[in-house]
Amino acid sequence: MSISTTKPTLHQTVAYLQQTGKKGANTVSYLGRHEPFMQAIQSPLGQELLKDLCARHEQLLEKVGDLVATDEEKGEFKAVKKLIHDWSERIAKYDKALQEVKSGTGSGNAG
Repeated sequence: MSISTTKPTLHQTVAYLQQTGKKGANTVSYLGRHEPFMQAIQSPLGQELLKDLCARHEQLLEKVGDLVATDEEKGEFKAVKKLIHDWSERIAKYDKALQEVKSGTGSGNAG
């Protein structure tokens, strides 16, 4: 998954808001609310944490697939899987909203 790191310019944001109105303001607000998460996940520490989470998922998946996972490991697997899913959705939604603002297209319905 490729994450855009370039913020829209002021001109792009104003043009987007003029086109989409109040609905577009929701998208811009969404971007502002989730920017700290995106900065964190793109930082070296965030990348290391994400890498650790994916490695743990792989370990647990193997145990669950081999039918040797304990109940505790099965619960941990579900939690790790949900975190990866939630983070992936959050990143994809943020990136889509960012591209909408930068390109001046979209419905303005993010968040």
